This record gives sequence, C-alpha cells and structure tokens, in this order.
Amino acid sequence: MSYRSALSASFPGGSLPKISHFQSHFGDNSSDAGTPIERCRRPTIAWPSTAATSAAAAAATDAQSTDAAVVIAEDTEEQLQQLSQPLLLPASPIKDAGVQQHSWGSALRAELGMVLQLALPTVVTSAAQQVIIITSQMFSGHIGTDELAAVALSNTWWNFCWYIILGVSTALDTLGSQAVGAGDKPALVVWTITSCFVLSLVTIPMSVSLWYGGEIARWFFGQGPAVAALVSSYSRWMIPGLWPMTMAALLQKHLQVQGLVGPPAITSGISMLINVAANWAGASLLGLPGVAAAATATRVLLLLSMVLAVALVEASSSSSSSSLARWWRQPGAWGAVCSTVKAGFSWKVTWTFLALGIPGGLMLGLECASFEVTTAFAGYLGPAAVAAHAGVFSLTSLCYIALPFALATAATIRVGNLMGAGKASAAATSSRVVVALGTAFMAVCGGAIYCTRYKLGQLFTAGDPAVLSAVAAIAPLGAAYQVGDGILGTSQGVLRGLGRQGQLMLLNVACFWCVGVPAGWWLTFRAGWGLQGLWLGMASGCFLAAATSLVLMLLVDWGREQQAVEAAQQQVQGAQERAGWWLTFRAGWGLQGLWLGMASGCFLAAATSLVLMLLVDWGRAQQAVEAAQARVRLQEGREGGGEEEEGFPASQLV
Repeated sequence: MSYRSALSASFPGGSLPKISHFQSHFGDNSSDAGTPIERCRRPTIAWPSTAATSAAAAAATDAQSTDAAVVIAEDTEEQLQQLSQPLLLPASPIKDAGVQQHSWGSALRAELGMVLQLALPTVVTSAAQQVIIITSQMFSGHIGTDELAAVALSNTWWNFCWYIILGVSTALDTLGSQAVGAGDKPALVVWTITSCFVLSLVTIPMSVSLWYGGEIARWFFGQGPAVAALVSSYSRWMIPGLWPMTMAALLQKHLQVQGLVGPPAITSGISMLINVAANWAGASLLGLPGVAAAATATRVLLLLSMVLAVALVEASSSSSSSSLARWWRQPGAWGAVCSTVKAGFSWKVTWTFLALGIPGGLMLGLECASFEVTTAFAGYLGPAAVAAHAGVFSLTSLCYIALPFALATAATIRVGNLMGAGKASAAATSSRVVVALGTAFMAVCGGAIYCTRYKLGQLFTAGDPAVLSAVAAIAPLGAAYQVGDGILGTSQGVLRGLGRQGQLMLLNVACFWCVGVPAGWWLTFRAGWGLQGLWLGMASGCFLAAATSLVLMLLVDWGREQQAVEAAQQQVQGAQERAGWWLTFRAGWGLQGLWLGMASGCFLAAATSLVLMLLVDWGRAQQAVEAAQARVRLQEGREGGGEEEEGFPASQLV
C-alpha cells in the first residue's frame, strides 16, 4: 500500500481532504517569505480578500471605458488564479542542480555537492551514538581489563538492540523522503507519529533483553561470573537511555528527510562534547557505574536538545500572520489535531509502515547479530581477545559512521526525494556518486588503520601486552574490511531509498549467516587461526554482500522504478508496499527454516536460494503484484466511509 492510499484510508470517507475544500477558509501562501519547505511547514492563516474580489467584479461591471474593464478583469482573474494555487507547495529543500546541467561532468559535480550538503552534517549526527560507545570503552579500559571486557560486551548487546530499532526506523527514511519529494508534507507528519508509536513498542523487548545482560554475557558470550556481574550492572544502567535515544533519532530523521540537517548536527555535536566530560567525571568519581550513567545522561540530553531544536525550527518559520498563538484560536483547531493523531495510529497506516519497518529491522539486526556472534566467539578466546576484537570493531564502526553511514542516509533521502519528484535519472546519478565517495573514504581509513596498527591498542588499555599484540594482529584484516563495508553500506542505502528492505534482509542473511559466520567459526576453532581467522570470515561475508548489493544497484531499471512510484501515488493501490508485506511474512517463515537448515549443514540449498533471488525480475514481479491486488484495493476504497470530522482537516496541521 502506498503512503497516500494508507493515509486516505485513515481519514473519513477513505480519501485525503482536497485542497479546494479549504480555499474558502485560507488565503494564498505564495507571497510568504521563506523557502518552499518553510511555507508548507506552517498553516496559512491569512484570509482571502473577498471584499477586494467583489469590488473588482463590481468595478468591472460599472466600468465606463473598455480599457478600464479589461484591466480590472485581468486583476480579478489573477486573484482567482492565486486562490486556485495549491495550499501546500512542493517541499524541495535540496535543489536538483545536477538535473539541470547539460554537461555530464557538471551534473556529476552538482550532484556531489547536493549529496555532501546532506551527508556532512549527518556525519556529526550519526557519529554521536558511536562516540558514546567508544568513549565509554576508552575510559573503562583504564579502570581495568575486566571492566573493559564488560563494557565491550554490554555495548555489543546494546548495538544489537539499537540496530534493530534503527532498521525499523528506515521505513521513515523511505516513506518520509518520498512524501517530501512529492510535496506531501502532511503525510510526513503522520509517518512520524506512526514511527513514534511503533518504535516505542519495539523498545520494550529491547529493554528487557538489556536487563538480562549478565545472563547473556555468561551463557552466550561465555564469560565468567566476575565479568558477567559487571555486564549486568552496566547494561541495566543503560536501559533508561534507550527510549530517549530512539525518540531523538526519530526527530532527527523527521528533519533530515526535509533537508534540515543542521539542527540535528548541532545538537549531536554538543551532546558528544558533554559525553566526554561526563565520562571523565563519572569514571573518576564512581568508576564503572559512573561511565554507564554518563552514557545514559547523554542520551537523555540528546532527546531534550532535539525537542528544543524542533521547536525552534517551527518557531523560526512562523510569521506574524501565521503564528501558533493565533492558530490555536481558529475554530476546529483541536479537531484537526485529533484527526492527524488518529491517522498516525490507524491500522492501515501502521501496516504500511511495518511493511518496510519489519524487514528493515531484520535487515540491520541480522547483519549486526552476525558481528555479535563473532564477539561471542572471541569471548571463548579469553578477556584479552574479546577486548581487542571489540576495540578494533569499534574503530571500524566509527570509520563507517564517520562518512559512509551518513552517505547511506543521504542516499536514502536523496533517492526517495528524487523518485517522489519524478526524477529517476538524477536518482541514478546520485547513487553512483554516493557509492564512489563512500568507497574512497573507507579505503583511506583502512590505510590509516594499517599504518597505525602497532599504536591502536593503546587507546583501549593502559599497557596490557596481550591486548596490544592482538590488536596489531587483526588490524590489517580490519583495514581490508573497511573497503567492503563502504561499498556495502552506501549501495544498500540507495536500495533502501527504493523500498527494497525485504530484498536486502534476505541478502544479509545469506551472505553473513551462510558465509561469514560459518567461515569465521571454522577458521577460528578448526583451523586454529584465532582472532585472525574470525576477522577473515567476517571480511568474506562482508565482501560477498557488498559485491551483490553493488550489482543489484547497477541493475536497477530506474525508469521502471519511477513508473512504480508514480503508480503507487496516483492509483491508490500501494503495490510496492503490498509486495513488501508478502515478502516480510514469507521471510518470517523462511527465517526459521533457514536456521534449521544452518543447524543441519544445508549450505548448498542456501547458496542456490541466493542465486535464484538474484535472478528474479523484480520489475515483472512488481507488475504481477499490482495486477493481483488492484481489485482488492479498489474494493476496500469503495467500502471505506464515515462522517467527516468537524474542524480543520489533518492536512493543514503543518
């Protein structure tokens, strides 16, 4: 189901209110100052000058000369044309300069500028979470080796929970960016409400799993009672920061999909600086509990600062004629609020969100889980091995967060905006720019890790020779791993912008769980290569997933994808989301079968399934789903009905 069809079903009558319904109540917004996104962010309060229109019509009737009558008639026609303009202007915060260039080289440079305009501020935003993790490990490592291992394991499990949450939130990246690209700002508001509701529920089981962090460390990571007790204490201290961090991330995405990347970057940068100071004070005064409290306090502070940032952005976009104080006095304002909230909680809207959110959560969660399993393997090699493994993995993750993750987020937003605006060729150019830039950056980072491999261990220990030597041994493999991770992250960011979370979920399961994890286990314990074998297995799965994702991106039929987006917006069918819904439930059963197959050693069947998946003609499958679901969706649209609520429609609450 498309975002427009889902939203239509949530309103009385089964369709979104039409702009013409409000033109008798609201004035034209075309003369407002500010960017298009600022004009469609706030409600228009100025009333149309009906007196002027009537006077102009009367003057045209009573004119004494033909010239005067013509002038007045032209003025009247111009006013009527202004009143007929859409109340919500298309939201285009990022200009498509690359599309308007005649030279391919000029278009490439322009698109690079557009991508960096989105990505660079997002670097600070995405780095905030990783900086909190790596800072806590640095300060805990100077308390003791057991404390470092405990924090590393706690952060490992936190990462697993967080990546599931982050994966579910990718539905907002896809649906929100397409809504903004199509100029449908009210849909973005509803999707944000839906994401807050869904992800608040997701944080509940994640918090429960953190509460049992000690048991997980003992039975899953193979740690002794001393380290498990430290993990239990640290994990429980982090629970109060999970929900605030989730809500802060959603507010950041709400602004980012509109191209407003500055406020999230500023708030995240301030939070990172405060986190360093809080860790120093907490470690000095309270030891390990102080480090955990510093991380939680930073996450709560990030949410408060994001709420303030959103409020300031909205306040700065208000003018004297459309201030919130005056808006609240308008008749039916609270009815409009209730309509918007009701739309966000409607069943069909929620299912449309989950159609992308569930495979998105499994996509990132299973990828992250494969790395957590490798940490469990390292745990059986001793505290020094798990400390070295977690330290190098934190550095590689920080390099990924430093730019490629931001580029992947920018690619999802940019591709979604351009596809929603009907500019498929520009989306294709943007995808290639993002992958090239991310790969080049990670190659530089890999070279830096290799050149400093004998010094890296000093970041995580006061001088433990076992940790130092282990870090130096696996750093070259970590450097090579960086290149594959850059290709993987950016290419999958492009595919997420096209709504292919379900396809990527299956790809990650096949590459990481059928290749990377088994290879790492065999090389570590059977071949006797230790940590080096573990990292070699991780790198093999990563490079396979990266190569496959890159091929899938290069084989995208952008024209056909554009037709699918347009059909979803115009025909009220939601074929793309419906296909994702079926894929989610099919994969849900297939995942259980996959785990049973892994237990019985059925690797050949998994490899065959991967080949069959890569040979699927997704465009033809899309057309088949559209034809199969058209009658059902049209019938549901005819059956939808109900009385219209009083007050302002929800589409005016922006």
